[in-house]
Amino acid sequence: MKHIFSCGGGVQSTACLVLAAKGIIPYTTFVFANVGDKAESPKTIEYIANVLKPFALKHNIEWVEVFKKNCYGNSVDLYDDCMTNAKSVPIPLHYQHGGLGFRNCTSKWKIEPIAQWIRKNAPNCVLGVGISTDEPQRAKPARDTDCYTKAYPLIELNMSRQDCLILVDDFGLPQPPKSSCWFCPYHTTDGWTIKRREEPELFAKAIELEKTLCSRSIALGKDPGYLSRHGKSLDLCIPHQLGLFPEWLDEQDACESGYCMT
Repeated sequence: MKHIFSCGGGVQSTACLVLAAKGIIPYTTFVFANVGDKAESPKTIEYIANVLKPFALKHNIEWVEVFKKNCYGNSVDLYDDCMTNAKSVPIPLHYQHGGLGFRNCTSKWKIEPIAQWIRKNAPNCVLGVGISTDEPQRAKPARDTDCYTKAYPLIELNMSRQDCLILVDDFGLPQPPKSSCWFCPYHTTDGWTIKRREEPELFAKAIELEKTLCSRSIALGKDPGYLSRHGKSLDLCIPHQLGLFPEWLDEQDACESGYCMT
């Protein structure tokens, strides 16, 4: 049976690529669902291009990149869809009185493109997902309608996120960036603060995106929605200084497995 790995380009996925290169886990193909170069974190795009792809090639591991396609067969960028699709809010905004919105970005830009590729190229495979022992509640079986079986190699090996960081460092690879869209609503306050301080242009762009989505949410008959969990606009609620914890020990606010928070 073929073993395919759903790669998010972050810490856990990089650790699994190292484990595959060492022959510890049997995954020979890594599939990365690209939500679009305008939406993916620039650091993730750079890390994949400069580290992960060359590493996979060197160790005879197949690297596959898939995208969400429109009805014409063209790739769709999540950022473009957020900015121009007047009929929907593609990402889960934070609402003051209604919690978090639907996570359409995960299903439509991550899960479905990978599932489509599997149905065509590797039906009935084992799909590995990079969830570590820090978050066992995220490890769920595949649905009956899926054409694959899910597996969680890091949990099987009893490896935490910190174990993954150590493994990647011991193998001589640079520390992976957190894998997520640069405007992901799951970013923590510290994550947004780092962006405000280190990537001010992207932070300003996130403010403009938030305004667009908030206005659209209201136009669609919903409450105002925001990118941060504070229920107000980024420019009003994100501080200029970090909290108590270093970046890599922050809350889990990334798409390490390629499946976001599922």
